[in-house]
Amino acid sequence: MNVVVHRVHDRGASDVGPPHGLDEPGRPRAATLMRRAWAMTTVAARHATTVGWHAASARLCGRTVDETKAFPRQIRLALEEIGPTFVKLGQLLSSRSDVVSPRLQHELAMLRDHAPSLPRTTVVAELERSLGSDPTEHFASFEIGPVACASIGQVHRAKLRDGRRVAVKLRRPAVRAQIDTDISLLRIVLQFAMHVSRTARTYDPVALLGEFAAMLRAETDYRLEAENIEVVRRAFPDGDVVAIPKVMTELSSESLLVMEWIDGIPLTRADELDAAGTNRPAVARAIMHAYAQMMFQSERFHADPHPGNLIAQPDKRLGLVDFGEVGSIDADTRNALIRLLVAVLGRNSDALGRAVVDVSRSTRRVDRGQLGDALAAMLAPITDATLQDIRLGAVLRDLLHVMRRNALVLPADLAVLLKTVIECEGTTNEIDPAFSMSNFLTELGERVGFVNDDRGRSGP
Repeated sequence: MNVVVHRVHDRGASDVGPPHGLDEPGRPRAATLMRRAWAMTTVAARHATTVGWHAASARLCGRTVDETKAFPRQIRLALEEIGPTFVKLGQLLSSRSDVVSPRLQHELAMLRDHAPSLPRTTVVAELERSLGSDPTEHFASFEIGPVACASIGQVHRAKLRDGRRVAVKLRRPAVRAQIDTDISLLRIVLQFAMHVSRTARTYDPVALLGEFAAMLRAETDYRLEAENIEVVRRAFPDGDVVAIPKVMTELSSESLLVMEWIDGIPLTRADELDAAGTNRPAVARAIMHAYAQMMFQSERFHADPHPGNLIAQPDKRLGLVDFGEVGSIDADTRNALIRLLVAVLGRNSDALGRAVVDVSRSTRRVDRGQLGDALAAMLAPITDATLQDIRLGAVLRDLLHVMRRNALVLPADLAVLLKTVIECEGTTNEIDPAFSMSNFLTELGERVGFVNDDRGRSGP
């Protein structure tokens, strides 16, 4: 299976955990496991008590449960407190509408990419260790204060000896030891759950954990991120519309990533975009061009189209930054996406039902009639809509909810791909509310295989 590397958004999660404690790489000692298990159990018990106490109190007093004390909110707070592995697990689940309920999904989506910055002495020590030499041999200047912090690493601005400005991504020390410990504990818990629960066995959570562990461990290896950047760069050989940072491979390593600094205005800064006279429709179109190019012409794609990761450059190009979350796409995954898009844009519930069943895994017997009725009801509101009026992201989100209610689970690669399509439309709508992703995808008829009929619809 192709590995999909997920960047996860972590707000307030401290980079705590044992700096050592492994008998060998990936094999936590029993004492380390026990300490970590106790810490996790304490946090979980405290938040579970909060949920139970306030629910019982509300029931006895005949009032509504305070949302801040309800299960979804307490789950998020517990994940933030337990640390990086669980914050990242929460972020992964927040994009899985086919697995997680809408309320919990909304709460988990509030996890953000922020963590306390490393002390100056730690930054210098880790930089020297990663480079294998004195940093002043390579950098003319290096800003100790980070421009971004996350639970796996943090990013600094620097200038090389030859004058080039660069972004330096530095991995936090000890983070791998904590991840290995947490994955080992989760595996024990899930193996027990599968032993006692038939429902758990149908989801095969141990296999899902294996996929998650591979993603998370891959994220801690910056050599893989560098490779992802270079693969995506090859999808834009001309570089006239999209700018991808160049990696300084001679300075980069498993724990250090040095890459070209991308100038411009992040799309989160609306006032600055307007002050600079940014052509918003052109930016929205550049976003869709970039993602269509990656999804249909490359084997990997930037999987986090958050406005903060997209840069409007002075030369009118769109800059893509932060390649910690990159999806893999092979011919089967691409064909599955095409089938789903063809059926949705064609408003063909029968074709959509067949596509959904073919590409997903069921956790119980699927009632084809019930599924067909649910899909027909989902498509009914857009039956007579023009392509310009269809919000594809919203339809795909509804589709994932229908799948969850009918016990259908997508493969990880396709789930990441659909998540990216949904987020991509959300970002383009922020930049230019009049932009139609459905219309744009239809213009790509030769690539994705659907055509227009005389009613303005799209069909296979």
